[in-house]
Amino acid sequence: SESAQVESLTVGSTTSLAGVGVRNAISGGKFEDAGLTVSATGIKSGNDAVPQLLSGDLQIAQVDTTTAMQAIEKGIPIKILAAAGVQSTDGADGDPSTGSVLVTPDSDIKTAADLTGRNVGVPAINNQIWMNIQVVVDEAGGDSSQVKFIEIPGPQAVDLLLKGDVDATTASEPLASATVAEGKARLIHSTDIPGGKGEPSSVYIATTEFIAQNPETLKK
Repeated sequence: SESAQVESLTVGSTTSLAGVGVRNAISGGKFEDAGLTVSATGIKSGNDAVPQLLSGDLQIAQVDTTTAMQAIEKGIPIKILAAAGVQSTDGADGDPSTGSVLVTPDSDIKTAADLTGRNVGVPAINNQIWMNIQVVVDEAGGDSSQVKFIEIPGPQAVDLLLKGDVDATTASEPLASATVAEGKARLIHSTDIPGGKGEPSSVYIATTEFIAQNPETLKK
């Protein structure tokens, strides 16, 4: 029955600009108006979110689209509920977006092609950003198979770049813009895929079991 369905939800969502949507809905009382109690908790990456869904620590999670599709492909019992965010640009050179590839101001890396053979920090291997950067490098005439990706939690990304532990790093907003404005880093390219404006960059997912047991909650 509807009364037996879950009405208190914890949503896992990025702490960057991409996770503002659900937090705005919470602070604006939209969920309360629908009779739900919703809280948002920060997650490091989609790879961390899926196990928390399966264990029941989260009821819904915002993950990058690539992670969601890979999980479904592997037979993990989750489904996509809705788009969470869309790519805001067409990935043109010099066009900032919600995520950026940064280098130090004195780096000899000038274009995305120059990332070939370099160490690049990303929030997770096999996620949307990781995939997008490879496309950006290849489109610029580089060789993405020669980029050495290193997993770095988002909050540490800029610090490790400035220490010299990586040659380039990805950073989300507002951290990326603030770091560039302070003169500590230089933008090489956004993490948007060329020609992908309007494509879903992240989605909300839940387990098939939770969806089956709580259809009215999810409508709300």
